[in-house]
Amino acid sequence: MESADAYLYLLNNSCKPEKKFMFIDSAEMSPGYSEVLSSFHRKHPGVNMIVTVCSNSPMITSAPLWEMTDCAVGVPLYPFTFREFMMLYPGDRNRSLSEFMALGGLPIMYRDFSADDLQVATQCYTHLILNNLNMRESKINPVAMGELLFYIVANMNRPLTMKELIEHSSIVDNRTLEKYLDRFVSSNILYRCDGYQADRGMKPSAKSVFFPVDTLSGQLFTSKGVQSARPVTILYNIVFIELKARGYEPKALIAKGEVLGLCISVNGNSTLIRVAESLDLDRSSATFSTYRSAVMKKMLLTLDSTRQDYNRYNQRNVAEFLLSDDI
Repeated sequence: MESADAYLYLLNNSCKPEKKFMFIDSAEMSPGYSEVLSSFHRKHPGVNMIVTVCSNSPMITSAPLWEMTDCAVGVPLYPFTFREFMMLYPGDRNRSLSEFMALGGLPIMYRDFSADDLQVATQCYTHLILNNLNMRESKINPVAMGELLFYIVANMNRPLTMKELIEHSSIVDNRTLEKYLDRFVSSNILYRCDGYQADRGMKPSAKSVFFPVDTLSGQLFTSKGVQSARPVTILYNIVFIELKARGYEPKALIAKGEVLGLCISVNGNSTLIRVAESLDLDRSSATFSTYRSAVMKKMLLTLDSTRQDYNRYNQRNVAEFLLSDDI
């Protein structure tokens, strides 16, 4: 529609006396849609409406949300889980996991994309996100917001302090920093995972760990261009998304400045889930002994096959875990 008046005219003409239900998809694609839908709702209060808008739409955060505030429901859409990916592309689970790590869980990341196609698509998507965020609020510094997002993505799965985030962006105060972080989280761009010090009696940490929702692929976009992510970083992100999709609220346990693992509550009991490329590599890490000594149920997810002789390490194949029905 080219104008709000034409949009409202179309809706009114579509509402016949016997029609009691209307579905409007991608409402934000038409001009003045918020005011149009508000006017339509006042004129036809008996019509049940389902309206979809993208997560970057200003209507999501507008207050009040016309007269329909009590009827508005937000439904988060997660990237594909590994199980869903294999439903689309059946095959050997270990080979599929390697492909999933390379392609990511976004529906737009088709397996027939070339490396260049994937790079361009993801880069354009990142820029669209930043542009939408900047347009949603006038009192915002687009350069600082871009610097902050790029730095977080380049350092995902690493404990970050608020001081460090300020030092690596043009942001000058904690209040603005929290405002920008809240914007990323509320727009479903980043997950913020609270940190706890495992080596200091499980005390809350001043550090947070961030997991990008839409960066599961092996390439990360930073202010310095494209960088490759370590496999363990991608695996942690995949496992975090999986846990969120299953309804858990993971917390990041931190030891010696590194992520010890993700802690979730299962039937009232704490379970520590650690992710590594292989058991051999992990045993030489600085935090492995801390993981072994943690007084809670533990699970070590690796790319190795699940092996009986690794039982003492609580090791399990990560692809097997992602396809299982329970923790």
